[in-house]
Amino acid sequence: LALRLLVGAATAALDLITPRSDPVSTPTQESTTNTVATNTVTTNTVTTNTVTTNTVTANTVTANTVATDTATAATAASAASSAAAGSVSLQRSEALSSAEEECGVLPELVEAVRGDYEQRAYFVTGAISTRFYDEACDFADPTVRFSGLALWRRNISLLTPFFDGPTIHLLDLQVVGPTPSSAARLETRWRLCAPIRLPWRPLVDINGSTVHTLNGAATKVVSHVEAWEVSAFDAIKQLFRPGPNRALK
Repeated sequence: LALRLLVGAATAALDLITPRSDPVSTPTQESTTNTVATNTVTTNTVTTNTVTTNTVTANTVTANTVATDTATAATAASAASSAAAGSVSLQRSEALSSAEEECGVLPELVEAVRGDYEQRAYFVTGAISTRFYDEACDFADPTVRFSGLALWRRNISLLTPFFDGPTIHLLDLQVVGPTPSSAARLETRWRLCAPIRLPWRPLVDINGSTVHTLNGAATKVVSHVEAWEVSAFDAIKQLFRPGPNRALK
């Protein structure tokens, strides 16, 4: 607009000074000048819009590429983790099954004993798989010994009310085949954590192992012998020590 006003002013001045020999010439020049100015403005507008559009498009493509790469990497990592976990579980299961077959031990018996530890915390609850234990089974730990499944269960039932949410963590379970001098057996390692319902809230925390000796047919447990990684005296002392973060009342 400023350019048009300037051109108009110049033309008016020229008309005052120069005689009009060609009336058509001056308007034509003005029209041509206006057209050039208009084209220049239009060209600048188109160029600006094009650059902006290309920038937005490039940013969108880059963001989409990064998001796709991130999702692909996460999916691959998840698949690798699942495959590794499945492989370890399968190897463990195959190794145990192979040992059971070589020793002639019932797989159902092995799984029942495993469940007694992991699901039922059997030697602090008394919830044991009785069908896989002989009625005359011997039970022994570093402090006491019982002969007979019924007597062992009765003793556990007297202790159960003193436990407050006990847990048994099964650390290992091995199937060991018979030898000329010994029957087939299951050998376990475990950790017992048992808070006791006493005013000072003692905690019995023991690592130990158990040998479950089987009968000749390898169908039932006939001997259950525990060993502890602490002495019987040290285990009993835990009953007189206040539990973690519990003051003596």
